[in-house]
Amino acid sequence: MLNTTLFEQPKKCPKEMKRKREAIADQLSRAVEYPIRADASFAITLSALGDAMAPNVHVVERCIQSIRRRGLYFGKIIIVTDAKRSRFKSLTDADADIDLLKVESRPNGMLSKRYKTELLHLLDGRKDFDDIEELLYMDVDIVIAE
Repeated sequence: MLNTTLFEQPKKCPKEMKRKREAIADQLSRAVEYPIRADASFAITLSALGDAMAPNVHVVERCIQSIRRRGLYFGKIIIVTDAKRSRFKSLTDADADIDLLKVESRPNGMLSKRYKTELLHLLDGRKDFDDIEELLYMDVDIVIAE
């Protein structure tokens, strides 16, 4: 059964948001009826690294919500992070297809650029990611639009 926790809309939205709420509700109904599921060889990776991302977990949540709601993608999403697992507990509890890939923190300031180039290497040897052959990398500040 599809977990719809990430689809929930705020109860009070301004009037100008009504059209967007209706469009999202329509997409949600299509997603529940006809979910798009990628096979196990495909995954989306997001990078949430460094001190700048630590207080901004909502940016990651917004990105994932747009992938699920508007992109209608319900396959595996891997968050590459140097934060504690508890930081993303609400996401991993709400969605079984979200995995964390913990990497070491380095003080060089170019973490995300370094780890982008090493994604396949980071997944290599991890049995839970053995089936993945293709990765789509997205920055967490990207949202999927209508």
